[in-house]
Amino acid sequence: MKIIRFFFLGLFLYFTNTIVHAQSTPGGPNCESAVAFCTAELNRPFDNCFAGSTNPDCVNSGQAGIDYGCLGSTPFPTWYFLQIDEPGDLEFQIVQNSSITDAGVPVGTGLDVDFAIWGPFTDVNVCGSLGEPIDCSFSSAPVENASINNAQVGEIYIFLITNFNQAQGEIFITQTNANGANPGTTDCSIVEAALGPDQDVCEGNTVTL
Repeated sequence: MKIIRFFFLGLFLYFTNTIVHAQSTPGGPNCESAVAFCTAELNRPFDNCFAGSTNPDCVNSGQAGIDYGCLGSTPFPTWYFLQIDEPGDLEFQIVQNSSITDAGVPVGTGLDVDFAIWGPFTDVNVCGSLGEPIDCSFSSAPVENASINNAQVGEIYIFLITNFNQAQGEIFITQTNANGANPGTTDCSIVEAALGPDQDVCEGNTVTL
């Protein structure tokens, strides 16, 4: 019994650590593998994709067949998606820097970042029919501002971030109108996981987490 208890304790601690730091890794390399994110307390700076990266999920350019709107190029794309929890408007700030604190403060060198957003959708499996982005920017700034207006509960939005600078760094996305008028919110349950209540089990028994 002690061995089994220690096994589950270790498994719980592993998953807890994974949940807390789940957003420290880059998003998906293409639309089909977009990674869920939200803008509440689980936010963490996450690694960008860059030239020379050994991460197999980092690719040089965005996939073909997608309308990228204002983006003149899509170097080292990282794909994400979010789901709306409370309806309203959402304003985001996207920061790319060589170093960012856990609080989202850039403390290094600013790196040119660009973005595009598609939506709304009712399902995340929409990559073959994204259409035109609802917002995008191809400026040379290391800080970008994105908007989703009049979002409704349950809607899904696809979020692309590209690294025009191509240097190694981190990205931080925060919602800047959380305390403003008519702010929408994102659903953090899509990036959380639960193992369920504690269980006493004996060797040979099967349990579902």
